[in-house]
Amino acid sequence: AGLWHGPAWTFVIFGLLHGLYLSSREGWRQLRRAWFGKVAPLPGGALGAWALTMLGVLISLIFFRAGSVSEAVALLAAMCGLGAGVELPVGTELVERRDLLLIAIAAGIAFLAPNIVQLLRAQSPALQHTRGGPPIGTRWAWRPSSALALAAVAIWVVSLAALGEVSAFIYYQF
Repeated sequence: AGLWHGPAWTFVIFGLLHGLYLSSREGWRQLRRAWFGKVAPLPGGALGAWALTMLGVLISLIFFRAGSVSEAVALLAAMCGLGAGVELPVGTELVERRDLLLIAIAAGIAFLAPNIVQLLRAQSPALQHTRGGPPIGTRWAWRPSSALALAAVAIWVVSLAALGEVSAFIYYQF
């Protein structure tokens, strides 16, 4: 996964971290099953697992965006309170009030809106997916229709028409 993004050690570390995270999750699942059998999840376990996942992904993204491994390590050290820290240019605001509102709206959508598995649950879109899961009501359930098919075709036609336009390679900016 790392080398897909480019030939740099930062991308290699990014990919290795994700592989480590996936392996750790599977290893923990098997250890827990071997030690305890089938047990009920711990209270707050889902929230803790989510927080740990976010921390791991954010750490890996530091390597993804850093110009070098030494820059990434320096930033991680600064985030842990070690070293001189990170200086922002004079007059730079970290987050403006308008941005806080947009972040709050995006977080609300991300945490409260149904995910794709919930929306398509009647079609069983996931491997080993049971038709149960959190109820979202019929209002949000996906139902195939002629209107949706026409909308998909319209998006496809517009996409085909845009193929001739010149656009910069997405990773050129990195």
